[in-house]
Amino acid sequence: MRLEDKGIALFNGTDVNSSEIVIPQSEQFKGFLNYGNRGNNIICSPNGRYLLLYGDTPLVYDMQTKEVVRTGVDNTIHDAVLINDGLLIALEYYEMITAPIHPNPSLDSGSPINQEGVSRYKVDKVGNGAGGEFCSIWYDEPSNEIYVALGEQVLKSPAQPELSFKEIYCLPGENKKFTRYACNGQRVFAVTDNYQKKFYEWDNKDMTGEPKISQSIDTGITLTSSFGLTRKFVISDVQRLYYDKAGNLWVQV
Repeated sequence: MRLEDKGIALFNGTDVNSSEIVIPQSEQFKGFLNYGNRGNNIICSPNGRYLLLYGDTPLVYDMQTKEVVRTGVDNTIHDAVLINDGLLIALEYYEMITAPIHPNPSLDSGSPINQEGVSRYKVDKVGNGAGGEFCSIWYDEPSNEIYVALGEQVLKSPAQPELSFKEIYCLPGENKKFTRYACNGQRVFAVTDNYQKKFYEWDNKDMTGEPKISQSIDTGITLTSSFGLTRKFVISDVQRLYYDKAGNLWVQV
């Protein structure tokens, strides 16, 4: 997590102040961690070696060498995964990018982005041609595959610089698309938009069988107002989804 005036911390699960600062808020990283840059998204490779901070200025940090490395992506990405061997796969709304992580000694945020080895996949070349946007991406480490939600489809491909996609699910009917997607290897939770949001759940990563479909998420929480009135806490819209390995679904509303 990003801490004001401190930098990027690895939360120890108990106390923010005692958590390890892995990227300090220092003069060295001023170009990336200043207040003008919205580094509001952080992802980590499964082996814990690489951190990606993206917002206004994408930055990849090597936790092993304690150095910043650069990639062939810019500030338009909205979701990404890092592979253990140093490959970044990132989503823009109409393009997917695979980019090897290159050492770059220059920490100047204005330095050129390294485009060597970068591949780009346009949205109309990946899916079934029905249109839509790249929604979300998830990396399955045991199988070394990526899962991508695109328009009405979810597709998977081996996680390698040259991607090769196979459809695993397509929403039935017309005018439907995925807007949010999350998986933890055992379960899938997704949000669709067909003029009325619906929530889809599967009990397997390849989305086989009939999904559970609902109009809202019942959290099981009862809220009590200052006047003693109670109501159920029900979620009907979400901004972000995350499924952790313990099976907890994290929702930002």
